[in-house]
Amino acid sequence: MAYSRTFITLKQGCSDYVKDVRGCVGRAIVEIRNGRGRLLLQAQGLKSDNDYRVCVLSKDDSVEVDRPLYVNNSGRGEVKWEFKPDGVLSDIRALAVLVKDKAPLIGFVKDEYNWQQCLMAKPENHKQPETIMAIKPEIIEVKEPEKIVSAVVEDKVENIENEQPVTEIEEEPQNSIAENATEEINQKDKEKIVQLVNEFSDSIDEIQAITVSANTDYIFSRNEVKPFGDDNIKWVKVNIREICAVKDLWKYCNNPFVIKGCREYKHLLLGRDGKNYWMGVPCKYDPSYKLEAQIQGFKECKPMNGGELKAGESCYCLLKC
Repeated sequence: MAYSRTFITLKQGCSDYVKDVRGCVGRAIVEIRNGRGRLLLQAQGLKSDNDYRVCVLSKDDSVEVDRPLYVNNSGRGEVKWEFKPDGVLSDIRALAVLVKDKAPLIGFVKDEYNWQQCLMAKPENHKQPETIMAIKPEIIEVKEPEKIVSAVVEDKVENIENEQPVTEIEEEPQNSIAENATEEINQKDKEKIVQLVNEFSDSIDEIQAITVSANTDYIFSRNEVKPFGDDNIKWVKVNIREICAVKDLWKYCNNPFVIKGCREYKHLLLGRDGKNYWMGVPCKYDPSYKLEAQIQGFKECKPMNGGELKAGESCYCLLKC
């Protein structure tokens, strides 16, 4: 089966379960690979101490994820789920975070539609699709040992009768074979130990190199870029691992928006202006996403290579920390 990855932005539905005036948002990634499906959903801005559940919706049906969404005191929660992509799960149209009959968060793959009808009472014979983690094993009838042995012997006899005769090979004495095997194993063990020592030494060198590369001074020693002209900020291009050199940016390493921008444009921006650090995520400008970007900390969007900021044009969403 072909590989597919879908990003879904979840927006605030009702305001009954919002933690504060900034509202709530969410992001989800749905991956299908080799007949297996994976869902990662992250939410923020929700009140804790509520029974949140995640629901996957198709055009006219729904499946509830078999694990709850736990939200901590900071208003953040995450769900990881593996499933079989068949039935409802083969045509995912929307995701909803529900509390009772209300939806604090709802997101659509493409166009919005009347998803509430999918949550209506299902018929009694409705079957919930199985998840990868909860597939019911088949019951296999086990034969008695004597019958198994008898059947195997009879089968072997028939095969031997039908086979062509083979030339007998003179076997070496058993003791000689054992001694040779022991010497060979001992030699292989010695070679393996030497190889492991060499690999360990190489690993130490790699760890030291990674430690140096993670240092911000080392990162900013590379060639400077000027995506916005002279703005008194030193900008360099980095990958998603290198932004971890700045402690305040650690939490963005698993952010779906940051991951998507880095994969599509093959880089992120890291900036420094004395005391402050900046991160720039490349993306297509979408005015409707502006509020959600601000909630996540991206207060400003600037066009690439100057020019006017227009919908659909490439830009950088900037975050200051």
